[in-house]
Amino acid sequence: MKKSIFTKAIVALMVIALMLPCFPVIASAETPTVTTYTVTDADKAWYGDGSETEFTISTVGELAYFMELGMGSSPKNFLNKTVKLGADIVWNDGVATSAGFTPSAEQGNVIYKWVPYSSQIAASSWLNFRGTFDGQGHTISGLYVAGETSYLGFLGTIRGGKVKNLTVSNSYYEIPASKQYVGAVVGGFYGAGNEFTNVTVSNCHINATKGMQSSNAGGICGGDAAAKAGSSFTNCVVDSKTTITGKAAMGGIVGSGRTDSTTTMTDCASYATLSGTAEIGGLMGRVAGKTTFTRCLGLAQITASSGAAWGGALASLRYNNNGTQAAAVTAESGCVAVIFEDCFYAAHSNASVKEPVAMVAMASGSYPAHKVVIRYSDVQDDVSSVAYYKDSQTTVNAETGGLKSMPALAAAVTEQFSAYKDGAAALAIPAKGTDAVKVAGVQIKKNDTTFAARFLATVNTAEIENLSAVKSVGFQVSILSDYAKNGASAVKQQDCGAVYTSILSDYGMKTVTAAEMSADYVGTLVIDKIPATGIQHVLVRAYYTTDGDAVSYSEAAVFTFVNGAFAGSAFLSTTNSDSTQAA
Repeated sequence: MKKSIFTKAIVALMVIALMLPCFPVIASAETPTVTTYTVTDADKAWYGDGSETEFTISTVGELAYFMELGMGSSPKNFLNKTVKLGADIVWNDGVATSAGFTPSAEQGNVIYKWVPYSSQIAASSWLNFRGTFDGQGHTISGLYVAGETSYLGFLGTIRGGKVKNLTVSNSYYEIPASKQYVGAVVGGFYGAGNEFTNVTVSNCHINATKGMQSSNAGGICGGDAAAKAGSSFTNCVVDSKTTITGKAAMGGIVGSGRTDSTTTMTDCASYATLSGTAEIGGLMGRVAGKTTFTRCLGLAQITASSGAAWGGALASLRYNNNGTQAAAVTAESGCVAVIFEDCFYAAHSNASVKEPVAMVAMASGSYPAHKVVIRYSDVQDDVSSVAYYKDSQTTVNAETGGLKSMPALAAAVTEQFSAYKDGAAALAIPAKGTDAVKVAGVQIKKNDTTFAARFLATVNTAEIENLSAVKSVGFQVSILSDYAKNGASAVKQQDCGAVYTSILSDYGMKTVTAAEMSADYVGTLVIDKIPATGIQHVLVRAYYTTDGDAVSYSEAAVFTFVNGAFAGSAFLSTTNSDSTQAA
């Protein structure tokens, strides 16, 4: 947003004031003014008379007119039409945090509110957004959503709508008291055929604490807003800077489902921080219908605080609000069918979680049994085997309140990676405890069409029993993405040979030292020319070899990159289990 003439005058007066003698004053923080963006005739030109089937939005003003088209009692539903982004758009310039949005000095003490598309009508209306919103790889940032209705997000409600190739970042959302359904991209969806493909949420903050008990809050979408809805989520990521706070029915990707709905998630990951009372899932909060998760990463950090709290690193299972059986699930022997295929997760330990989260958790109370089917790839030589069960298929039928947790693939996440010094590209944490070698971080350098990832491993010599017998230090890398499917080696094990007390700048990356990471030595492996488009999930283990070719591996770390930018990372334990249990 450009600075107004009025704002420029104020700034000039402030400069003059600084030149005058100083007198004691009492400073006070002024609450920003929330206002609307003024749309001009030029901002409306992209829409014309609305008869075209494709439209392109490239400016703040054009986006403001798109918002206007979704307001009121008769919004345009864009049925069989596509709206595209032609550029990155900054709606508000400033910083979003879990406490709100602070506008930049350039923008002045003003915040432009965002009214979610179709949020002012009932979810069951045919006037929901029903078209395709194609971000074309662009980002919308700086949304400020604090309305007086349910269904809050970039889009309020969709019905058979599609959102793809879009990133929503640096935004703040607040659901008002007695309302529900909030997500960074969509508040709620209605009807079948809703699709989310290549959608990323970065540094967005959802505050659902004022909402009703069923907050229905999710990183991408709040959830099924009405009966017989259906949705699919493919290549969707919620990054580690995103926070979601509220009450119940909260998920890293989707807040809640319904018994008469069908949801699929494929190649999705959530690193968000979620805190609430109950029904919290790393990927999906209230799972209550036919749901399938395939190659998904549940890496969210979860806090469930109520006395009857339950939460799952991947999902929280519940039949429905009143325990009655829906006709849509009778084919599954009266059970809600939930299928996990080749998923892995990290179960976070938190003192305020009453029931420690593992893969899934289920509510206590008078609910019918769930049918949980777990299928895993038997990949013996892949680094991902540290995170997969070896069973070809396991079915668990849990009686009322019986399914407390599944055996943990990862006993606990030790710590998420944190920013490494002064906004540098490196991401690192101190080497942990007694680990001889450890994955310590990654540095990235993005070019126009590709990026390089330089992985760091630390070495603590005191933890190696026979140091003179060490032959090499290296990395085992598994790329879990389309990049691997399109010709890149899915699994790579490579000695880096020598280790050093410091690694000099390379690829334009910052020099790092072993001492900065509380280690004796540091080694690196660079993967170059990774496509800087799409989503890449990379599993990394460090190792060292000794005489006799013995190999000692570290914990596995998983990293996610979106369009060449870092989205999140977490450690997984190497604990495997070949059994299941129902407590």
